[in-house]
Amino acid sequence: MTANQSKDELYELSYEVHEAFPKWTLDTPWGFTNGELTYSDVYQDFKLLTSDFLLEKLPKPVGLMSRTDGTQWTAAHQEIFGNADTPLKSLLKLTLALHKAGELDNA
Repeated sequence: MTANQSKDELYELSYEVHEAFPKWTLDTPWGFTNGELTYSDVYQDFKLLTSDFLLEKLPKPVGLMSRTDGTQWTAAHQEIFGNADTPLKSLLKLTLALHKAGELDNA
């Protein structure tokens, strides 16, 4: 996966979580300019979620594991998993999987 594909995937996953949970907000607006993640007041409508924020929102316990070479991450809650190349993306995928399974409401 190239760096741009990874950024695109991060944007897509974050957008999907925002769509599923519109009340989840952060104070810091972030966005993409020329493929680079940047801070800007222009991006008030999209706020990149952080691992810390997601860990606070997800049901406990949440496991976060990596392969020994760090190339694959897995976030898990009970029997539901999110697998990705970064910890944040694995948490975003877990969030979406929990939502799809009806284990997470959009409060």
